[in-house]
Amino acid sequence: MPPNTIHSASSLIQLNWTPGIGDPTFIGWLTVGAYFATSIFCVTCARQLARLPSIENASTYRIFWWIMAAALFLLGINKQLDLQTLLTEIAKVAAKRQGWYEQRRAVQEFFIAAIACGGFGFLLYISQRLKKLWKENHLALTGVVFLVSFIIIRATSFHGVDTILGLKRFGVKVNSFLELGGIACIWLSAIIQLNRNAHNKWRRIEAKSSFL
Repeated sequence: MPPNTIHSASSLIQLNWTPGIGDPTFIGWLTVGAYFATSIFCVTCARQLARLPSIENASTYRIFWWIMAAALFLLGINKQLDLQTLLTEIAKVAAKRQGWYEQRRAVQEFFIAAIACGGFGFLLYISQRLKKLWKENHLALTGVVFLVSFIIIRATSFHGVDTILGLKRFGVKVNSFLELGGIACIWLSAIIQLNRNAHNKWRRIEAKSSFL
């Protein structure tokens, strides 16, 4: 076996991560259920829009809700596999091997700043280029950007951030409130979209009836 392969294998052994259920608590499984249930609502929105092609920008809306559904489904899987911890461990091994482990906090700060700027830039782009989509679905957009940013920032394992997110209110950690809150934003936006679809469907039926 080549030396590089042996070195890589020894580095992998140092990883403090094993496949398994990351959060086997009631809140953990509730969050997973919320991810999957909201994903189903998003799929329903997309499927309904496929049957309402007369709606302005229907194809854009349909793609948007399919992306929401896929993102929530993947986040639901990640909730229990805890893949961000694996990425953190890989980054630690890489930092030690490349000699910048002592400067890791500066790298983490830059990483978080980049995520914040990227999320803000994404929202700004959507609000300017797709104004109607932003106006009607800003809750969903805000929710998914918040969830992705939260998971990545949580993976950086800042002591101060971990302390705040680990605080409990009513026996539930703050991070659970934040995560479920982001899911709730997307769920509420999906409900609004479903109601909007139903309204447009009935309006189209009425228009056909009056025409006949």
